[in-house]
Amino acid sequence: MRSNCLTIVHVFVLVTLVLTLDADGKDLNCETEIKVRRNTVYEAVVGQELRINCTVVFCNNSQTVYWFKFEKTPVPVNISSGSHIKTDWITLKHFRGISSLIFKNILSSDSGQYRCQSGGSVSHTINVSVHDHVESTTMTWTLEPENLTQDSLWHYVYSAVGVIVFVIIVTSISIALMKACEGVHCAGGSRTTTDPNQEPSDHESATISVYENV
Repeated sequence: MRSNCLTIVHVFVLVTLVLTLDADGKDLNCETEIKVRRNTVYEAVVGQELRINCTVVFCNNSQTVYWFKFEKTPVPVNISSGSHIKTDWITLKHFRGISSLIFKNILSSDSGQYRCQSGGSVSHTINVSVHDHVESTTMTWTLEPENLTQDSLWHYVYSAVGVIVFVIIVTSISIALMKACEGVHCAGGSRTTTDPNQEPSDHESATISVYENV
């Protein structure tokens, strides 16, 4: 009986752990998340190199980041081999990284509003302002990774707390089942049965004889 109870407990724990890991690895509500602060502005001087950044959190490895410039309508940024604009990707961690749009020898015509897109998610507008002279510009750089670390940190904290609470509940149930199994084992072990056909021992026989003589 005890072995059967322990087997049930072990199966329960294993199934629960498998379901937990599977749920953690496959978030059905997962959406691509793009981290760009509102009203981000980059300023540069003609001829300089400028890099604008877009932090992206993917749900899987199959997604790609696209860059658009907004004029009257969204126009894909020309990043062909003959263009002075390139893209770059820096991996921060699993399914998370920074997509950069790099202007080599930036032109006045590069001024405008840009957005990055991945999946169904689109970033906030990134404003690029290009000036002809150094005296007329104040360089403004927005560093997304440092500013956005705390925003994504709470997501991992909530997930970790949920997993810990779930593990505590499963452990408590497992301990309760094991104690129940031990109780059943003790109750079963304390019972004694007497076989009516069993012959009395020598001591019992001597006692019976004494009572019969009396």
